[in-house]
Amino acid sequence: MGTSIPDPERRLSVDGAFVVQFHVGSDLGAGTVGGRVEHVASGRTTRFASVDELVRFFSDQLAARGSADS
Repeated sequence: MGTSIPDPERRLSVDGAFVVQFHVGSDLGAGTVGGRVEHVASGRTTRFASVDELVRFFSDQLAARGSADS
C-alpha cells in the first residue's frame, strides 16, 4: 500500500530528530537552499546545497536506524 504514517499518539524518539541550519538567503519557495544538517542521535552531519540533498540525508539516516533495529 505504500508508506504508512505513524499513529499521532506514538511517542517521538530522538532517533528521528534532526537539527537543520539554513544559510542566510535560503529560499525554499525558490528552491535555493543550503546549509548544514545533523542527526541528533548519531551526531552525523553533512552540508547540503539542495532540498534533494537534505531529504537524502534524512532518508539515509532513517534507513540506517531501521537497519540497526532489525
